[in-house]
Amino acid sequence: MRSRLLFSDRDLVVPATHRSRVTRGTTHPTPSGPKNATAADLGLDLLWDAMGGGDEFVRAVSAAVTNEPLADPDAIRYRQEVLEDGLRDPDALRRLHQLAVDAIEAEAGVYHSAFRETGESLLRRSLKVLALFMDALRALHALAEEKAEHATSRALTRFYEQILAELDDAYLAELEQHAQTLRFPRGLVLSAHLGAGNAGTDYVLRSPLSRNRGNWWRRRALKAPTYDFTIAERDQAGFEALAVMRDRGVTLAARALGESVDHILQFFIALRTDTAFYLGALNLHAGLTAIGHEVCRPVVEEPGRELRAEALYDPCLALRTKHLVVGNDLHATNLDLVVVTGANQGGKSTFLRSLGVAFLMAQSGLFVAASHFSTSTVTGLFTHFTREEDPGMTAGKFDEELARMSRITDRLRPGGLLLCNESFAATNEREGAEIAAGIIEALREQSVRIVFVTHMFDLARRYTGDDHTLFLRAERRSDGQRSYRLRVAPPEATSFGADLYQHIFHTT
Repeated sequence: MRSRLLFSDRDLVVPATHRSRVTRGTTHPTPSGPKNATAADLGLDLLWDAMGGGDEFVRAVSAAVTNEPLADPDAIRYRQEVLEDGLRDPDALRRLHQLAVDAIEAEAGVYHSAFRETGESLLRRSLKVLALFMDALRALHALAEEKAEHATSRALTRFYEQILAELDDAYLAELEQHAQTLRFPRGLVLSAHLGAGNAGTDYVLRSPLSRNRGNWWRRRALKAPTYDFTIAERDQAGFEALAVMRDRGVTLAARALGESVDHILQFFIALRTDTAFYLGALNLHAGLTAIGHEVCRPVVEEPGRELRAEALYDPCLALRTKHLVVGNDLHATNLDLVVVTGANQGGKSTFLRSLGVAFLMAQSGLFVAASHFSTSTVTGLFTHFTREEDPGMTAGKFDEELARMSRITDRLRPGGLLLCNESFAATNEREGAEIAAGIIEALREQSVRIVFVTHMFDLARRYTGDDHTLFLRAERRSDGQRSYRLRVAPPEATSFGADLYQHIFHTT
C-alpha cells in the first residue's frame, strides 16, 4: 500500500540529517539549511506557525514541503486537487491523519527491548502490533467506504480505491487466520537436517497439520513412520536444547512477520506525513479567512514569463497583526525586471515579501494570499535582503552583501527568480548602482527574473524606457501619509525621508 497524497509516484523523503525523533518509527523533518535565509527574509516562521496550529510535526512537515517547491505544473495541480477535496470535506483529512497518528503511537507503545531479543519475544511483539494495526486497517477501510464517493482528486480517489480493494473483508480475515496460526495453538512443526556432530541445520518452520478428518485418514493411509520422545521432567539440558530448536524455528516466522508489520508501519508514517501538510493548509486557510482575507487557487503554467496578481497581500503580516492588510496588483507578464521605488515605509518590502511567499505557496500546491494569482513556475526562488552589519566584525556590511550575492548567483539557474530588497545600499549610490546594474544584466541574459526594491535613483533611471521593465512606486498622499499601495509609475529622485523626520521629531 502507498499513501502518495503529496506525489503521484513517490513518498516525501526528508534527508536523514534534517530529522529528529518524535516517536519510535516517525520523523520530524526540518527545513534544509540553505533555504533558511530565504525563510528569514520572507518571515515564513509566522506562516509555518499558523500551519502547525500547535502541532510541531504538522509545522515541521509544512516547512519541509514549502521549502522544496515543485517545478512541474501537473504535480502542483495534483496537490491542489487534494487540498480542494480537503476544503470541501476537512473531516476526511483530519480523520485520516488521526488514524495514522493513533496507529503509530500504538506501535510505539508496545514494548521493544533495546537489547537482543529472542525469536519468541520478537514474534510476540509483532503479533501484538499486528493486532493493533488490524484494528487501524479496519477503521481505514470503513473511512474509505464512507468518504470515497465524495473524493474528486486523483490522489484521494486512487487512495480510497486502493484501500477498498486491498483491505477487503477476505484479506483481513486471512490476515487474522495467519496471526492465529503464528500463535501456534497446537505447537510448532519444524524440519531440519543433521549436520556435523549430529547438530541440527537448515531449520524450516512448517505449516501445522490440520486435524480435520480427511487429513487424518490420508495420513493413516500413507502409513508414514513417525518417531517421538519425551523429555524427563528434570532434564534441564533437554529442555534448553528444545528451547533452542524452537527459537530457531520461531525466529524465521518472527522475521517474516516483523517485515510485514514494518511495511504497514511505513504506510502509516507516510500517511501521517502526507496528511500533515494538508492539515497545515487547512489551519492556514482558517487563520486567514477568520481575519477576513480571501485566498485563491493559483493558475500555474509551464516555465515562461507569466506573472499576474490581484489584491496580493503578505499572509505573514496578516497573521501577525490579526488585521486586514493592504493588497497590491501586479501585471508583469513578458517582463523580466520589476523595479520598485517610492516613499520610505510605503509598503515596498511588504510587497516583495508577499510576492516571494506567493511563489512558494503556489509551487507547493497551496492556495495564494490574493484574489487572483497566475504565474509560470520558477526553477528557484532566492532573496537578497539588506542585513545588519556582521556582529563579529569579520566583514563589513557591503562585503557581506557581495559574498551573499555571489553564493546566490552560483545557484541561480535559467528560469529562476531573485528578489532584492535595498541591495548594495551599504556603499555610495554611484558604486552601488553600478554593481547592481552589472548583476541585473548578467542575470537577465540567463533568463532570470528579478524584482528589485531600491532607493537608488541612479540605478532605477538606467532602465527607464526599457520595454522589459516594469516600474512600481509606493504611493504617498499629498499630506505625506502612506497608503501602502504600489502604482505603476516612474521613479522619483526622492524617497521622502523628510516625512519620517517630521513624524519622528514632531516638526512641521
